[in-house]
Amino acid sequence: MKKSILMLMLCGGCVAPTEAEKMTYNVIAPAHRIYVEIDPTMTAIQKQARYDLLETWRIAVGAPK
Repeated sequence: MKKSILMLMLCGGCVAPTEAEKMTYNVIAPAHRIYVEIDPTMTAIQKQARYDLLETWRIAVGAPK
């Protein structure tokens, strides 16, 4: 029973991104990247965390590099 529930939970996340999600990424990600690049108050660690987030989001929606 536990294995069945685990499998259902894992497969629940197996949904292809919608066109709207890709379009949202294409609009927000470039602007956010510029914001992070020019924000003098962010540390290098904070900036890297944001870049990692943007890269993960890009992969999740299947956007080209």
